[in-house]
Amino acid sequence: MPDVTHPLDGEWVKGDLASGVEQVQQLFEGQSDVHIVPGYFSDTLKDHQDLKFSFCHVDADLYTSIKECIEFILPRLSEGGCIVFDDYGFRDCPGAKQAVEEALGADCQSFIPLPTGQAIYISRPWQPKVSPVLTETDTTASLSR
Repeated sequence: MPDVTHPLDGEWVKGDLASGVEQVQQLFEGQSDVHIVPGYFSDTLKDHQDLKFSFCHVDADLYTSIKECIEFILPRLSEGGCIVFDDYGFRDCPGAKQAVEEALGADCQSFIPLPTGQAIYISRPWQPKVSPVLTETDTTASLSR
């Protein structure tokens, strides 16, 4: 886990929630189409600018980590593609919900909170493209087209 820098992530400290690369590799043993990239999102995502996504499962717990994932994934998400946010509704991860709602908007029509605590975002062709760094003015302008 990276350094905890956002106030909503105050319950966690560096080292919490850590998994070793070996544990992750065991989970995907025998899957030839899986490539594991160890490291922090802030250090590794920049090396994979050419990736495109149809499905992503974001289980990053912290505000900053989830925000980094959203900013990277959204421009690369195919129409009809989806993102599952694992920690969206968990009380011990309030930064997760904040990061998702800042990026997608709490009233996004393609966003579905689940009773299990997760949430799903589905990219729709009829919906204005969501930008991960919209301001309130940008959102109003894009929705009023």
